Amino acid sequence: MVTGQVSKIVVVDVDGPVAQFHDLHLPKTLTSATGGGGRHYLYHCEDKVRSRGKMVDGIDLKAEGGFIILPPSLHKSGRHYKWIRKSSPTLITPDMLPIQTD
Repeated sequence: MVTGQVSKIVVVDVDGPVAQFHDLHLPKTLTSATGGGGRHYLYHCEDKVRSRGKMVDGIDLKAEGGFIILPPSLHKSGRHYKWIRKSSPTLITPDMLPIQTD
């Protein structure tokens, strides 16, 4: 899935402990478990936001110019991506993210 202005989706990509995500105090949203053991939190965002590596340790932002793999795709680990919280992506604004906007 393409992220950014085309889809109006930004994704908080957590590769580390989920506790780090909760420290960001973002609202609950559509969430998938990645095949590599992380999580993708998908948000609806109307504004242009640039992708950022390392928002904080273990957490990247997939936005303009980015993409993610969606369930039920198969990861090279042999595990499938899967939905763990099914909902519509929650609306957020760039000022809710711990980043600088364009």
